Amino acid sequence: MSKPYQPQIFWPWFQTKVVTSQTDNFPAKPSESQPPDPLDNKPWLGLAAECVALHEEMDRNLAFFQVEEQRELATHVCLRLQEILERAAVELIVEDAPFDRALHQPDRAIGGLTRETLVAHILSPGFRVGRRVLGRARVELLDTATPSPITTHPDEEPS
Repeated sequence: MSKPYQPQIFWPWFQTKVVTSQTDNFPAKPSESQPPDPLDNKPWLGLAAECVALHEEMDRNLAFFQVEEQRELATHVCLRLQEILERAAVELIVEDAPFDRALHQPDRAIGGLTRETLVAHILSPGFRVGRRVLGRARVELLDTATPSPITTHPDEEPS
């Protein structure tokens, strides 16, 4: 005669096997474990890059508009694009830190940039998503010899 079936012995062993196999075969949903990486969303990233390119183009051509109303409209468009990008989780690069070629673009070409070169003013913000820079911030640099921004007066010849 065989022993009668004893479910109380078999049941705990069976539960551990079922629970472990369910977690192994079905990993947690990405939304539960961590938010999705925006760099993986290629269409959204492409649209953000196009908006940044439009912002930079408008900002770069702002000085060439002849009529004040045109400049005001272009400034308004730049600010609206900046707001839209911020709402879409694109970070602004606006820190006044030491000059970094990956994050900053000098307003005019200057030789001899070092790690000690400081940013005097942010002229136009830059944009990034995570570690990817979509557009560098246009900056005015601080002259290390004199504590004034590096600029050329329109009446002076650049040295």
